[in-house]
Amino acid sequence: QSSSTLSIAHEAIASLIEGRDLHYMEAVGSMGTADLLSDARLFSAKEGKFYPGKTAFQALSLHKKALIATNIVSYSQIEGHMRAAMKLNAAIIFEVARSQLSYALDENTVVNYIKEIANRINCNIPIILHGDHIQYSEGLFKAKKILEGEYEKIHGKDSFKSVEDVNDIDTAMLEKVQASLKDNSVKERKVITDINERLIKAGFTSIAIDASTIFDEYAGDYVLNYYKKQGTAAEKLAVNLENDFLLSLEWGAEFLKLNPANSQAQARYDWIKKKLEYDLKKRGKAGEIEQRVKELDSAFGVLHTKTQGTGVTPNELVAAYDKIMRELAEATIAGKLSDRIRKTLTDKEKLLLLPANNVEETAYQLDMVDQLVIKHKDLVPHLIGANGEILIGKEVEVGHVDKKVPNPLRNNEMEAKMTHPAAVKVMGEYLKSRGLRFDLIATNNGSGHGTNFDKTTLTPVSQVGKIRPLLTEELQAEAARYSASIAQHGTSGSDMDELAELAKAGVIKFNIATNYQQIILNVLALMDEPGYTKEKLLEMVKADDAALQSGLHKLARDKIQAFVLALMDETNEEVTPEVNPTDSLFMKFLKLTYQWGQKKGKIKESSKAGDIGQVQAKEFKRVFGDMAPDLYEMAMASSALDLG
Repeated sequence: QSSSTLSIAHEAIASLIEGRDLHYMEAVGSMGTADLLSDARLFSAKEGKFYPGKTAFQALSLHKKALIATNIVSYSQIEGHMRAAMKLNAAIIFEVARSQLSYALDENTVVNYIKEIANRINCNIPIILHGDHIQYSEGLFKAKKILEGEYEKIHGKDSFKSVEDVNDIDTAMLEKVQASLKDNSVKERKVITDINERLIKAGFTSIAIDASTIFDEYAGDYVLNYYKKQGTAAEKLAVNLENDFLLSLEWGAEFLKLNPANSQAQARYDWIKKKLEYDLKKRGKAGEIEQRVKELDSAFGVLHTKTQGTGVTPNELVAAYDKIMRELAEATIAGKLSDRIRKTLTDKEKLLLLPANNVEETAYQLDMVDQLVIKHKDLVPHLIGANGEILIGKEVEVGHVDKKVPNPLRNNEMEAKMTHPAAVKVMGEYLKSRGLRFDLIATNNGSGHGTNFDKTTLTPVSQVGKIRPLLTEELQAEAARYSASIAQHGTSGSDMDELAELAKAGVIKFNIATNYQQIILNVLALMDEPGYTKEKLLEMVKADDAALQSGLHKLARDKIQAFVLALMDETNEEVTPEVNPTDSLFMKFLKLTYQWGQKKGKIKESSKAGDIGQVQAKEFKRVFGDMAPDLYEMAMASSALDLG
């Protein structure tokens, strides 16, 4: 593209992001937050000196204010954010995730971009520079998938039904997997530490340790199985209700414990129902009211209503529920199983337990972050207070944000696996016992990363209303016990009312990434249109507001659809596997890309032995990148094809 065209694109991206940020900042209450940060004038982005995260988060919590945290993937984007922050005198958080360091901008480039733009537009707004999702690689800890695959090689596809089936797997295989897990966890620990050191040396003033990917599903299964078989009547009932998805956390854990016969409890129910109906109507989802009210009714006081005729009292069931939720949290994120449960396990079942856990890895990395700040104190003197206190911001995570489970109450529709407040408690208690502090904690309160697309039409599915503010209030109350606040991930699909409600619940950091990537993509998708000017570009992008907010611009979707049709012509002679007329556009794209990879010799020999699903998981992104680099970048930027 010519320099004039790129200049137009730069201004369009910056202007669109500035406009979007003004709405976000006003919704969460960021206006005037620059004045809340003491000695902000000492921390100039123009010099690459960013505001200490701990100091900022404490001030925000004290004054009940919130900031947006923007994932940076382009130069133009940074300028748009700065302009909005300057207009509202708002502090802002710029962040880069571990995954982005390998495909978008590295840490030093981000710092240099911020410095250059801040000097050019004379930006004096305090900026917190945050390393987001410094995440333990999820694939390293998927023992469950590995072992289920081994079992199915012997007994057939989908034959693995319960954790006890592991006893049919060869001990040598289990020991091999366990050894691999131990080796990977040691290596990954060093990788995370090395990334954190890079960020600190570059000038980052806050870091998010994300070990939520180390989630021991088998340990959780052992807890539930134990109480289902050997628990008291109350414990067995609690497990059955949990397994039947009747203990939904959508309206908070305390909602499940209410006594429907109590007038205050009934008033609480009436208020929630009225609010639910109002929100759905306002968001154009009136057709969902009947189903959602049924779900509300089934959750209201379920720990009271389900005791009728069982011989179990409500108090006994509530106590059993609290006990089991606590043990589930300890087992899945802290690697802790009680002796009475451990004694019931076979040697093979014990080999399934993960050798690492979220809370211990989080504690290790938080301690290392402090050590790294001290090690590089000459580079980052502003991260050490007058009394020697380490001032770098620290975020931790429980409840993997993208974890989903089938909901039988909605025809097994996949939805967020929400975090129980007990998990926040377990993490907080452990870190406190180690003398380690954290400022922010990310949970799964219904949100998700990226944009969900209808795989037939490639149109975005609305995410408005997915985040649960009532559960968030409970999670925040637990976090506050440890002087921490909730960091809200996955807010791109939310409306402004929803964000304001979450800020009121105590959220002080709102992560936004996908929306900005979509704005950038929409601009780039339109750059080759006739009569290209900034004014026309802004008009075209804004006209497709649904795409701007939550998806791929129609023109970009059309390009992908045309590409699929052309690909079908090219691969028509070698239809392996067969592309069915009833396949969704998404599935056609996967299959045809697989065929193209075979035809061009792009599929690795080691992958050909697996079924197509496994091959696609391993090879699709790389093959697609080779096949159509421009389209690949477009799809990656927007998550348009849900490619991972």
